[in-house]
Amino acid sequence: MSGFFLLLAMLFYFLSIWILVKNRHKSSPLSMVFLGFILFHFGLAYLYLAFVEHFQIIEMYPTIKMMNFLDEGYFAISILSASLLLFVLLWKKFENRSKYLYSIKIRKFNIKDISLIFLFGITYYLALKFSTLAVGLKVTTILPFRLNGLIETICLFVIPFYIGLRSTDRFWKGLSIVSIYGLMNLVYVGSKFAALYPVVVFYSASMIISIYTKGKINLKQFIIPMVILLIPYTMINPYYFRDLMARGMEVNLFDALQASAETASLAGVGFADQILLGIRNISDRLVGITPMHWAMDIASLDKGITFSVTKFLNNNYLHTLIGSYAPGHFGFFIIFFGSTFGGILFALMVYLLLLIAFIRLGKVTFSKNILLQQLMGMTIFLSALPFFIDGNYDNISIYIKILFNVIVVYVLTKYFIKWKSL
Repeated sequence: MSGFFLLLAMLFYFLSIWILVKNRHKSSPLSMVFLGFILFHFGLAYLYLAFVEHFQIIEMYPTIKMMNFLDEGYFAISILSASLLLFVLLWKKFENRSKYLYSIKIRKFNIKDISLIFLFGITYYLALKFSTLAVGLKVTTILPFRLNGLIETICLFVIPFYIGLRSTDRFWKGLSIVSIYGLMNLVYVGSKFAALYPVVVFYSASMIISIYTKGKINLKQFIIPMVILLIPYTMINPYYFRDLMARGMEVNLFDALQASAETASLAGVGFADQILLGIRNISDRLVGITPMHWAMDIASLDKGITFSVTKFLNNNYLHTLIGSYAPGHFGFFIIFFGSTFGGILFALMVYLLLLIAFIRLGKVTFSKNILLQQLMGMTIFLSALPFFIDGNYDNISIYIKILFNVIVVYVLTKYFIKWKSL
């Protein structure tokens, strides 16, 4: 039966993608990006891993190996795929982008820009000094009043968003700056997230502004950023930099990149194998099918409601494994409710409510300026990515970051951009 459920899931999945692509031009960018993300996430973190495990195509991660893929898991994947198809059909029926175009004028570079850049420079220096952006390495200094989190969100979100606002007519220049910034993060921080997230923020802001000022996105402006996002997983070894810092070695940007590329080339037999390993790395990082199966096991044993889900998962179920693991979006709610059915249903309802909210932000709601609404909605979506990927809904600091980022985007956009409807 597992093969039948997997075939159904793949059919529903590719039908969803076809409908989304076919109707992309009438959609507001935010709702389409949200649907595109959850389809991308489901495809790699759930469907792809189930497919390669079922047909034994490539070697899986040890955590995947220790998990039994049962018919119940494949059945759950088929239900999720069918539900996402339903979401896409509802989006197709109710989404109709307001045809607003804006003429915008950016404030000239002035003393406030210099002050902001100076502030950004100091913040980035503090982030490097205190290892605030590092993942998998011990933070050297814990600052009071959650200042570590404030420094992190300024470096990873506010700085690339500011570059996006300042590069509305100079996309390639802005992309070059933020790409170099991401490479610096990769080399000096050792975090893939710190390298790629600024590119995502910059591109998202530029994409929304382009749609509501030019009515479209240049194809090159879509393809090249996607290539930049894939490079750390396919052409270089992102874990190389973290290993250097863990050993306390001096890091030179260009020498480290060259050495990392050489170690990556040795990871597979050929280039095609290296690409497959890169896809596997992305699939594992997106957190999906593995913790969902763990959560289903927990729900079969413990029917009570659990509030500290991440702590419970690691301390009571995965205590024999090295490291800390996230529960994932569906895994979190399955553990929280102590029920596979109830958890999956509630997790799908969260996706549906967010989709409705993002569709509404593509129309006139709390503001007459849909461009501003879309930028603020984009901020909520990007700031909440740790929720959608890791399922850390019990992490209070992420809610604070969302609120902070929304306020910053509103203030920066209102100050730097003057617009009028065409």
